[in-house]
Parts: sequence; structure tokens; C-alpha cells
Amino acid sequence: MKKYVLLIIGILLIFSSLQASELEITFSFDKPIVRDNEVITDFITIQQIPGEPEIPFYSAKILLPYGQEVVSVQVTHSDWEVIAVETYIDFAPTPQPTSIGEMYPTTQNETIYMSYNPYPQQEVRHLSTETYKGFSIALINVYPIRYIPASGSVEYASNWTLQINTNYDQELADYQSDMLVLNHKAMQTLEQYVDNPQEVLSYAGKQVTNFNRDDLVDPSEPHDYIIITSQNFLPEFNDFKDWKINRGSNAEVYTVEDIYTNYAGTNQAEKIRNFLILAYTTWAATDTPLEYVLLGGDDEIVPGVNFYVQAGGTIGYIPSDLYYGGLDGSWNADGDNHWGEMEDSPDFYPEVAVGRIPGDTSQDFINALNKIKDYTDIPKPALEKACMVGENLNWNPLTWGGDYKDDVATRIPTDNYHFYTLYQRDGTYSGNAVKDAINSGMGIMNHMGHANFGILMGMSPTTPDTFINDEYGFIYTQGCYPAAFDNPTSGSAECVGERLVIAEHGPMAFIGNTRYGWYSPGSIEGTSQQYDRTFFDALFDEDIRALGKANDWSKIALVGSVDNPWMRWCYYELVVFGDPSCELIVTDGEFPYVEVSDIEYNDLSGDNDGILNPGEDIQMVVEVQNMPDWQLAENVILELICENDDIIIQNNTANFGSIAPGATATNYANPFTFTVAEDCGYEAIDFKLQISANQSATYPFNKTYYGTFEVSLVQNNWPIYLGAEVKSSPIVIDFDNDGEQEVVTVDRLGKIYAITPNAETKPGFPIDIEEEVWASLAAGDVDNDGELEIVVATRNGMIYAINSDGSELFSYQGCGQIITTPTLYDVNGDDHLETIVSCIDGMLYVIDYTGNDFGDFPYTTGVPLCSDVSVGDVNQDDVVDLLVGGTDGKLFAINANAQMLDGFPMQTESHIWASPVIFDDQYIAFGNSSDKVYIINGNGVIIADNTISSSVFSPLIAFSRTYNGAFNVAYTTLGGQLAILDANGNTIGNWPNTMTNSSKTSPVAADIDGDGEVEIFAATVDGNIFAYNYDASLLLAFPVQNPTSITSPIALYDVDQDGDYEIIAGTTSGVSMWDYKNAHGSFHPWTMYRGNIQRTGNYADNMTYAVESHHPTQSFVLYQNYPNPFAHSTVISYNPGKYHFEKAKVEIYNIKGQIVQELTFDNDSHSIQWNGRDRAGNKLANGIYLYKLLTENFDSEVKRLLLIK
Repeated sequence: MKKYVLLIIGILLIFSSLQASELEITFSFDKPIVRDNEVITDFITIQQIPGEPEIPFYSAKILLPYGQEVVSVQVTHSDWEVIAVETYIDFAPTPQPTSIGEMYPTTQNETIYMSYNPYPQQEVRHLSTETYKGFSIALINVYPIRYIPASGSVEYASNWTLQINTNYDQELADYQSDMLVLNHKAMQTLEQYVDNPQEVLSYAGKQVTNFNRDDLVDPSEPHDYIIITSQNFLPEFNDFKDWKINRGSNAEVYTVEDIYTNYAGTNQAEKIRNFLILAYTTWAATDTPLEYVLLGGDDEIVPGVNFYVQAGGTIGYIPSDLYYGGLDGSWNADGDNHWGEMEDSPDFYPEVAVGRIPGDTSQDFINALNKIKDYTDIPKPALEKACMVGENLNWNPLTWGGDYKDDVATRIPTDNYHFYTLYQRDGTYSGNAVKDAINSGMGIMNHMGHANFGILMGMSPTTPDTFINDEYGFIYTQGCYPAAFDNPTSGSAECVGERLVIAEHGPMAFIGNTRYGWYSPGSIEGTSQQYDRTFFDALFDEDIRALGKANDWSKIALVGSVDNPWMRWCYYELVVFGDPSCELIVTDGEFPYVEVSDIEYNDLSGDNDGILNPGEDIQMVVEVQNMPDWQLAENVILELICENDDIIIQNNTANFGSIAPGATATNYANPFTFTVAEDCGYEAIDFKLQISANQSATYPFNKTYYGTFEVSLVQNNWPIYLGAEVKSSPIVIDFDNDGEQEVVTVDRLGKIYAITPNAETKPGFPIDIEEEVWASLAAGDVDNDGELEIVVATRNGMIYAINSDGSELFSYQGCGQIITTPTLYDVNGDDHLETIVSCIDGMLYVIDYTGNDFGDFPYTTGVPLCSDVSVGDVNQDDVVDLLVGGTDGKLFAINANAQMLDGFPMQTESHIWASPVIFDDQYIAFGNSSDKVYIINGNGVIIADNTISSSVFSPLIAFSRTYNGAFNVAYTTLGGQLAILDANGNTIGNWPNTMTNSSKTSPVAADIDGDGEVEIFAATVDGNIFAYNYDASLLLAFPVQNPTSITSPIALYDVDQDGDYEIIAGTTSGVSMWDYKNAHGSFHPWTMYRGNIQRTGNYADNMTYAVESHHPTQSFVLYQNYPNPFAHSTVISYNPGKYHFEKAKVEIYNIKGQIVQELTFDNDSHSIQWNGRDRAGNKLANGIYLYKLLTENFDSEVKRLLLIK
């Protein structure tokens, strides 16, 4: 619907300038459309009283003759025309804050909807008379559309004539003369503010010159731009003033201290406003009238005034800088404690545009002002980018912020902008996506969603400090409270809008609400939405590019609705953080847009895994793309910049030539090259790629890509996402018998995975048992068929033995929940493994390979069992013993005949969480929930009972510092400590160490760096893995951080067989793996949960030696067998060094010291193969065996090997 001013008549019933006058103004309106229960027009003002019909109206803004005030308003119009019948027009819902997702219920006003009286009943309403820069403007609402609710008729009248009768008022005329500004800018603005700008002729010659002078305001030195701040920040703002002057403003800085000394007022804010009034009136008639005011500080430096609005049941005290912009009246005409009421004759037409830099430190102001200068002086590609951000506002009725933003986007010209949308409606919105958008540079960001002073678009007040952006634009939001500059805090507790503007890399301006924003559930006709629309109308339709003036115009366009309290609320609260005179720069498709689309690292001189490691020479190949629909990018050059001394760059520049829109290019023929220093830690190292193109154009392209070199332990292609938590500590075995090792684990949902070293799930996996598994799996050749089986126990009390093809060897139903790890052991020496499981039902189960109960088991302890079972011969009677802890604090030791050992059960104070471990054949270590660690012997005699800082939740481990060294035990605590004790319970050296968080998993120990001594590893619940040398010093490159919690005990294994260890762990979402790049040593006493894949918890069952390098030596060496463990055959080798042996043989013993095989080396041969059989040719049982070399005059040390068929 369009409005036309057809006739403006100043009927001078004037006998002198003091006589009355009459204005007659005629309008013509287009016929509206009625559709979907609403009246559709091009009016931007709507009658929106909750429960009453929503009817558009026209808000006329009539410039009154000089000195005249309204006496009466009459209206005549053409006949009413019916445009719809039997129509229901929706009622206005109660607006609700954008911080609230629930809907405020609104019911229709039945009195109105049952009436045959037209709605609205009035045809015209004189709302108020405003004064703008000395011009009087009558706000007269015209209602050319009406609705008859009871009949459903909608009517309109097309032609309207207003008769406005006025009287001359000398006092008003004198006031107008003082305030009057008649320069070209004021005339241009007035044309945009009123319907009859021709009436300005009555003001000609009425301006007066003021010669008032005081210590601050000098009539001979007018300023169009005033900065008000504290004397503490004069250097920062004087520098900005000089910059403004160089760009054509006549700026000056004034301090609040001087103003408070020289001006009267009931409070500090009124003193500042009185200063501004004097400055404005003194300079109004000069060539440089005051236009802009910049407030340099938050409310602790430049106080604000809170305007009072009661909107429905919500009362708001709204901080508003409009108090300093609207200089007419006092804003409190009735003299009560409430400013800004309609009874206070509020000044809705501001004389000056106000902005605020809401900082309180020098750095805040430096950051904010530098961004303004950079935006203005150095146009960048972000000028052509607009991002609309929309969240969900309400689920019932469904209300999307994206719908609101689609509506606003129609006001932004598509010829000048490339649009990006981050909509929850479309699945593209997230806090990280918003941060990425800002970091990419965004000229305009417009937001609709829930917010408060501490959260906006997923950002907290600390988020802006993490930005790396150097292309600055502005943000406009309808959210609640993000601009609440009166929040009585500083630093990270300030509102998000403040932090965005004063952060070094945030936007250069922010327009937002100091209190609630308001929306309309189920509709896009929210209160805040109307101001959002008119703000962008001001920028683009009205060509008002200064942000402060655009904010003012967005309000004045809707001034006819200020009697609606929700509209008045928003009128007051929308503030500009930034320079009010800063003009939006609009280009016409001038830039290309070159982005880095891919980076590839070639480390051919290293391990060629594409991951940066210390000491490697790197070729860096970059792919860039000139984005579609931008301009041609000519002479594209990238420069690599890294200020870290650990990155030694050889070639830092690459020329990509010209790139057409949508095309890509690489520097494959001329890659960047650099070396990672040998002593570089494992860390993220920042680098930049400076991209330039079109340097000879009017708008040269310059953009910085920020990246990081991840000098990392993370193994290539890992972590692997499984979609479920993994509590089971991984093991590395050849489960599917294809000759290659796999990482095998089970997730919490009961899926068993076999994963290749390249993080690929093997065919046939996962094997799904469809029950929850809360502990680790065990592996062994249960049925002695030459192949490994996996054994798992479930929360439902089921125990499964699974073949590699997914078939069950057996399943067994226990009587209660099982949250422990199975143990596999040949209890009776029949070459088959029994499965041993403790259960919450208090039963200790021993199951043979056929799935039946073994011997006299299960054994009833009478108390819930939540610890794993350890297996050994602790009393040295040649009968296997089973050790398990109970929730009543008892440690049970039960032999294979289901008999309790003498000295047991041993009673402790409380629940035994930390499962027992066995070392040195007969010693046992465990912990309980009373912050105690015990070391006892096989007869239950206490050797040590140490009180520690907090409880041990997971089993201890046993190890020695070096091969054949004295035994130690290590444990982690819920308090986050990692500790080492000797076999007598004494603390070792500088231990314990305190880590970053609680630890609920067992440590491991191995010589990971080849220095001949073990290192000890532990994980914490916050995802950190720590590695310490034996002397308690932290190993270089640790801790290693996983992005999610580590939920299983860690394991060490050379998965990719490259001579170094991988660190493997289950996480909340899968399995992670890190590759420690140093060559490992040969001693690895405890590398996995419970020490070995059968989970026996006995040091004697662990493979404590790794494969050694067969390098030339003058010393005799007996090498570790390879492979080890082995299933079918293994090779035993030695190096005679400087010696010569005529006869050499290997003797192999079982764990009891009985010889089972003897192998004789051929002459001049130093290696021999063993097939795992005894001297009679029989297959030997799985387990640990010992071997040594004998010659005619020499016996070697004893080594261990592990047979697992």
C-alpha cells in the first residue's frame, strides 16, 4: 500500500505572524489485501494490542509551521469500500522476550470480536508533537482500514484529508530558534522524517546565534563530533579524535571530570546532558552544528539513565543512550522517579546520534577504536559478506529465528552481498559455526534467537577474546540483554555485546538490546523484528549509512507506535556500541574471494604418515579456491608465516597465478618447505598464510588464513569413532588369523571390534552381542584349537566366549550383574583355558571351555564382588589360587579346589575397588575405598597398609625400574595422583605426582624411549594422558590431550611394527591412538590392563621383553624371540659377539622350571625356530615359558616367551 501527499496547503488565516493557521494535507492509499487471516499492506505500523485484531495504520509525521502548536485535527475521507466479508482477522498475541521459549497465553478480546462496531473506532489520532533540531513535528496516526469483527467485514477508504488547526506560541518559537539547525544535512534528514518537508520554508531566517560561553563550550570553536570519557583515557581518545579530524570531522574530547565540575544536575547523567544541550544550542547556528556523541566507557565511566516501561505484566528499567541523543525536555516532566513515561513527554526525535564504546581499560578502547579505523581506512572482502543467524524460538507454536532473518534479508541488496545463513531450522547453526563465520570476516551479521547478558549465538563473554578475525563488520541482534552495559561488572563478566566490541578481533560495531528483545510466537511480526527491518531500510532504502543515524531512523520510522509499551520498550533499549558516525561501506562486487580449501603435508623424509613429528622435513601443499560468483583473482600469492622457532622455513612463498571464480589451484610444483626442530615438543604451533591478489585494483584483495601445525602423537587416521563409549581396554592380537595384528575391543553396547592399524574396521566386525559391557574383554585360546577367542561379561550376567567368525564357543548365564573383567587361565593344566568371573551376586564363577561349571564352582562368598580376579600360586603349593575383593572389605583367596586358603579371607576397612595384583610369585597388592593401599604375602600377612591421599579405583600394577630390578607397585587415585611404592610399601623418590584431574583407570609401565628404564603412564577423566620418567619428571610431549574423556585403561603396543609404541585407549565415543615416535626399549613389564591379554593380574604372566634390534656388537646377546607372543612358531636368536661356540643350544622350561624342549643350533647358525611343541611332539598349553642359551662354557640369562594358540 502506497501513500501519496497530493496536496499541502498552508491556509494562512493570518493577519500577523501571531495568528492561527490551518494545514490541509491529502493522502491516497492503495487497496490492501486480506489473506490468511491478516491484512496485508505496505504500512510498517500495525495496531498490536494483545487480544485485539491486528490492523495496519499509517503514521503521518507532519512538519508544523514555525512557532505553531496543534489545536485540533479533523479528517475527511472517501467512502468506505468493503474488501473482504466473513473474514476472521487474527488478534495480536502478547509479545514475549526472546530469552523465553515458552509461550505466554493470549486470548482474544471477546467484547471486540462479538461487536459490530468498527475496529479501530477512531479514524485519526494526534499522538504527540515532537521537536527535532528545532522543527515541530506532529505525530498523527491515520486509520484507513477498519474491521467489523461480528460480520467479518474488512473495509478501507482510499482518499484522506487532514485538517490541522494550530496556534502560534511565542515560547515555543523562542525555543525552536535556539535549537534550530538549517544546514544541508539537517534538511536532508528532515525530508526523511516528515511527510511535508516543504513546510520548512516557514523556518527560514528564524535561527538565532547563541554566544553563551563557559570553560568547555566556545561559540567560536564548534564541534560536530563530541567524545565524552574519563581523563584516564585521554591519550586513547585524543588519538581517535585526530584520526576523525583527518577524515573531515571537527571532533573534540571532553572529560566527565570537567563536566561534573562545570555543570549542574540532579545526577551525573543530567550534568552530562546539560553540557550537551549547551554545546548543541551554542553551535546550532554555526557551520559545524553538533551531530554525533561518542560515549567513551561503560556506565561506570559514562553513566546511563534507566527509562521506565510497563509492558503487560513486565516492568523494565531500561538503560538507554537515547537520553543523551534526545535533547528536548527533561525525560521526566512529571517529576517522579520514573523517566521515559509517556506522561514525561519523552523526546522520540534525537537531535544527535549517540554511540558508546563500553570499555573500562585502555586496551579495551585501543581495540575498539583500532577496529573502527581499520574498517574505514582499509576496505576488505568482508564488506561484501552478510550472515543471517537464526535459532529456534519456540517449539509450540513452532517459531524459527531463520524465518525472521529471511524476512530481514530481503532488505539487503543481493547485488552487493554474498549471503550466508546459520539457521537451526536448517541444521547449520551452532556456536562454533558462528565463531567460524566471525573469524572468516563478516561485514553484516544479523541475529534472532534467545540470549541474555552472558550468552549470545552460543558465545559467552570470554569467547570474543579467542577470535582471530581481522576483517571487521557489525552485528545486529534481537536477543535479550546482550547490550546491558549497566551490568555492574568488568572483564569477562560483562555482557557479550560489550566484549564483542572491545575484543581485539571482534566486530567494529554492535547494535542490540539492553533488556528484553520481544518476539511473537508462531509469527514473524515480533516487536523487535519491526525495528530490525527499519534499521536495514535506513541503510539501504534511505541511504542512511552512518550506524548511529540508521539506528535513530529505524525508531522514528515506527514512532507512531510508541504508545504501545512493547514498541516503546524497544525504542529505548536499542543502542549502538561503536562510532555512531561510522558509515557502512557498500561496494559493488569488487573483490575476488580466495580461500584455503585444503592443506597436505608430505613427510617423505620421516615416517610418511602425513603427521608432523620432530626432526621431519615437510613439504606443504596448499589448495586454494576463488569462491564462485566473486571476481577474477589475479596474481594470487601466498606467504607462509610462522613465528615459532621450532619451525624452520626454507620456502615461504608460492604464486598461484590467476584463478577464475569457482576454480582451484595448488602449489604442488612449488610447495612450501620447512623443518620441524628435533627438540620440538608435541604441540599446536600457529602459522599464517597471507593471501594477496589484485594488488593493482581499486580494491586489492588481502586475507589471512590462520592455521596450526599439529606436531602430534596422534596416529594417522585415528581416532576412530564408534558411536558409543568404550570402557574395555584395547588389546592387540591377530584375532581373525590373517597374519596381521588388530586392535580389539568391545564398546559399552556390546559390539566387538577388530580394527586395523589404519583405523579400519575389519570385515565381519563388529560382532554384536546386544548387551551392555562395562569392563574389559579378555583373549586366549580357550579351547586349544590354535585360534584365539574373545571372552566378555555383560551387565545382564551373561558370559560369552566368541570365535573370530562371530560364532559362540559358549555362553553362560550368571545370577547377577557383572561389571568386572573375565580372567582366562589353565586352572587344571589340561591345555584348555578356564574362564573366571566375579559377580555382584557374590559368586565366583569358573567355567570350562565347554561352558560348564568347573569343579566345585561357583564359589559363594556371600558379598557382592566388584573386583577382577587375579590368578597365581600365592601359597606355593602347586595349586592355582584365585584372588578377589569384596564390597565388605574382605580379600578372598580360593584355590582351584574351591577351598579358602589359610589366612583368608583377609579383612580390611571397606569396599575393595582396586583389584588385587600378584608379583614376585607370592606378593599381593590392592586398594580399598578407605584411602588405603595394602601389600600382603600369600599367607595373608600384611607387609604394608599405607594411608594415601584418596581412594584407588582401578587395579594397581607391578613392575621394576629395569629388567631384573626390584619390584615396585604403582597406582592412580580419584584425587588425581600417580604414585609408586617399593615392595615394602615405601614411597619411591619424588613420587607421587599430581595430574590435572581424577584418574579411574590403571597405569601402565614400559621403556617407551629406549633409555633402559621404564616410564609410567596414566590417564585422567578429562582426557589427558601423562607419562613420567622413573624419577617422577614429566616425559617430553606429555600430557597428551584427547578431545573427549578417556574411559578405558590405556595400553601400549607397537601396532604398526615401526619400532615405537602406540598408546591406545577407549573414549566416550570410540578408540584413540597416539604414536610415540622414539624407538622403544626392550623392557615392558606392564603394557595393558591386568598385565596381559588373559587379564590374569599376575606379573609372572606378562611378556616383559620386546623385540630387540639385531645390531652388531662385541658382546654376547641372547635376543628376545620373535614374534612374541606367538601362536604357531617363533624364532630364537643370539649374537656370539667376539666369542666362538662349537656347541650352542636353547633350553625351554615351563613356569614350574620343568624342561619341556631343547633345541640345538646348527654350526655357524645363530637362530632357530620353535613350533611350540614339547620333546615328544605334543602341543604345549598356552602360557609363559622360559628359555636360555647354553654353550660348552657359557650359560645366558633367562628370558620369557608367551605361547597363545
